[in-house]
Amino acid sequence: MARSLNDSPYLYGIHEPGGEQYMADAGVRGWILFTEAIGADPNDTGGKNFGAWADQGFGILVRLNHSYSPDGTIPPASRYGDFARRCANYVRNSNGAHIWIIGNEMNYSIERPGVRAEGGRLINPGETILPAMYANCYRQCRNAIRGLVGHEADQVIVGAPAPWNSETKYDGNPDGDWCKYLTDILTILGSSQCDGIAIHAYTHGVNPELIYNNYGMDAPFQNRQYNFRAYRDFMQAIPASMRALPVYLTESDQNDPWADTNNGWIQRAYGEIDAWNKVAGNQKIRAVILYRWPRIDRWYIEGKAGVIEDFKQALTYKYNWEKYLQTQPVEPSQPDQPSQPNVSDTSPIAFPQTGKTARGAFAAFYRQHGLDITGYPIGDEYTPADSGLKTQDWQRLSLEEYPAGSGKVRLRLVGAEAADLRQKVTTLQQQVAQLQQQIAQLR
Repeated sequence: MARSLNDSPYLYGIHEPGGEQYMADAGVRGWILFTEAIGADPNDTGGKNFGAWADQGFGILVRLNHSYSPDGTIPPASRYGDFARRCANYVRNSNGAHIWIIGNEMNYSIERPGVRAEGGRLINPGETILPAMYANCYRQCRNAIRGLVGHEADQVIVGAPAPWNSETKYDGNPDGDWCKYLTDILTILGSSQCDGIAIHAYTHGVNPELIYNNYGMDAPFQNRQYNFRAYRDFMQAIPASMRALPVYLTESDQNDPWADTNNGWIQRAYGEIDAWNKVAGNQKIRAVILYRWPRIDRWYIEGKAGVIEDFKQALTYKYNWEKYLQTQPVEPSQPDQPSQPNVSDTSPIAFPQTGKTARGAFAAFYRQHGLDITGYPIGDEYTPADSGLKTQDWQRLSLEEYPAGSGKVRLRLVGAEAADLRQKVTTLQQQVAQLQQQIAQLR
């Protein structure tokens, strides 16, 4: 039986069709995101049939753009009403879809109506899309779509801001903080006038460690994550009154073109989000959409055997967001400090399978809480595979007690600080070697 929203209970998804058969073969019918440029002609009644995919059980997400650069992801403010009517016409004459995203990366200058850029320089900045302007456009589109017969319960989703983009500055946000931009839009709308939220998160490179490290940024954004965990910054930016809304991570990639290799990047990304969803009280992320499948631009996946194999292996985990839903959301849990057990035996303990040795407080932690010699928790409550990480990545852990009286503990991944430090040391060593070489040449 088809789900009422034509959605999927699985995390997996691709930007545009082409790789959906891999999901079908795995018995994991995840998401397909379609991006549609529909214009703002209120008399245009064209739509699209998404039934071919929805009838197979795939989740359908449709992003409604006014157009692409230089005409704007949403139109000029003077045409918001026309765009809303066009959205309604498109939805009325489409089938198989009930989740609609309005616009894309509205804080990014290239998405503004009327923008003109040459050689990376803005010739005409176009019409800046301020939070109040986007909220106005979104509200009109939502009202028009949900006013249609058969679409009263559709989800109309707030478009994803561009992470790390500070081009849109305004009173109250002089630095152009992308998370503040999202907060301001959602605050204007309020929980009763919003159905869900889209976010984007990437890594700056192909290294899987960039999925779960905590690299920060320079001032004034020193409190912002610079890689995949930018998703956490966006989640924290959502007002408390809107923490029950669905969230969709609708674009994720390696920033550079996909490296044609199976290095576990995709498996780590899905494991990271599944680990987030498992934490009681965390607002659930319902999709992670890989950007993008077809050979439309340089970020394509099609034909890259290594990337596809990584995706296929990720599918075997069958990560499902729906089973973690709660009726009463609470403030998200963000454990950031390692447990420091108060025990006396801190002598080193070796883990031969990984070639690692735990020392000091970490050695005490393993002994006190029953980790076996491989470094895995005893029991099946939470293992490295659950988080998409390998044993050697479990460098910091924290405890969360089972219900009182059970006499058991549960382990939860907190981070990979040791891996971060190793990478930073390696980088510094390379810089020193380069300087020494330059000094030798000068001499």
